[in-house]
Amino acid sequence: MQLVSQFAASAEHADAAGSEQLIPAGDSVVQGTLTVPLAARGIVVFLHASSVGRFEAAQRFVAQVLQQAGLATLQVDLLTPAEDAALPLRQPRTPDTLLMVERALDVIAWLGSHASTSKLAVGVFATTAETVVALSAAERTPRVAAVLSQGGCPDFLDDTLSQVRVPTLLIVGQSELERTPELAAEFFERHLGHSRP
Repeated sequence: MQLVSQFAASAEHADAAGSEQLIPAGDSVVQGTLTVPLAARGIVVFLHASSVGRFEAAQRFVAQVLQQAGLATLQVDLLTPAEDAALPLRQPRTPDTLLMVERALDVIAWLGSHASTSKLAVGVFATTAETVVALSAAERTPRVAAVLSQGGCPDFLDDTLSQVRVPTLLIVGQSELERTPELAAEFFERHLGHSRP
């Protein structure tokens, strides 16, 4: 795909500019980085089960590819620094899934009230730890038009997937994982290429 070839192969070059946002989520406030290109045709929310995931170079690179495709992005951390610090340093870290689902729904609702994103169709990007959160949120709000999971286990997700009624892409094979930016751009361009009325 020509779009991806315009970027260096290393994720360290993926430092797209964005504005830091404080987003009300239940009794807390979560932090996100919002980037809205001119004439954006949709927005992709990157869910992070931490308090600093929005700074991860690999996901910032994917976001930059999506921005070049004309899609807005919101990298959002679903945990506060205190909540993140309370989790064990070693795997498996087990943040509260139900709490993160509620916060993901609050973030998606916030997009509907934000002037630059209120008319944009919403997609959700999740990696392994956040996939159940993304699919559960998509099941509960009509705002989500598409979900992409990078590394989610299909067998583990069978019950959750059966409840989801929006286009869903699972990227699981090694060859596909290496093409995540390209596949994500193609998928979200196809399903988010329209605005809400």
